[in-house]
Amino acid sequence: GGKQSKKENSFKDYIACAEFVTGTHPSSHSFFLTKSPKPKNEKMMSYTNPSLLCASGSSAGGLLLGAVANMRPDLFAAMIMKVPFVDVMTSMVDPSLPLTIHEYDE
Repeated sequence: GGKQSKKENSFKDYIACAEFVTGTHPSSHSFFLTKSPKPKNEKMMSYTNPSLLCASGSSAGGLLLGAVANMRPDLFAAMIMKVPFVDVMTSMVDPSLPLTIHEYDE
């Protein structure tokens, strides 16, 4: 899961996906993930590269991208964060903000 105390799992999963499509993840050498190690002469498979990879997210997706941008700035060429929910503590104690009950649980 990627909620509450395990939120960091969401960030690491997103990074792993970006690494996979850019061929920088250790398992990117094979379409089918196997336990066998990559042969030394086998080229890593990739669909794009970090200089072309962009990400977009809004609200909680903006939080995800904000964390990922700080953890792996080398992995993305650009990020579009629309209304990012990045200041969680200040937002949660401000009763004038129109947050939903679902967001309080997060």
